[in-house]
Amino acid sequence: MIRAHRIALDPNDRQAGLLMQHCGWAHTASNWAIDTFAAAWFTGEGEDNEWLTDMDLRPLFNACKADLFPWSCTLSQAPAKNAIIHTGRALKNWGAYCQARKAGQPARRVGFPKHRKRGRHMSYTASNG
Repeated sequence: MIRAHRIALDPNDRQAGLLMQHCGWAHTASNWAIDTFAAAWFTGEGEDNEWLTDMDLRPLFNACKADLFPWSCTLSQAPAKNAIIHTGRALKNWGAYCQARKAGQPARRVGFPKHRKRGRHMSYTASNG
């Protein structure tokens, strides 16, 4: 059983701004992971396609985040890390669906992960450590 807690917060203006920055950081990391995966997977012909897992995407993201997103240096790394992990899980589910469909087995329909949009369901997962 997975348990989650949803806690109502009453942040002041500075704290609310920081929370929204972390939400934006998570959505940016997730969108970057989807774009990077799509570039590696959909550009090749035949066997040249490369399947990137979250364990492949995270080092790539850490290597380029200072150059691509210099504004993120003051934010926690946990929202971005967890967003990439969640995106990797979504890609894995999509891949399992595609394999089941190709094998002719019935499976729950799963679409390719969509980009996260600003201002709608803004959230991120914080690590407790």
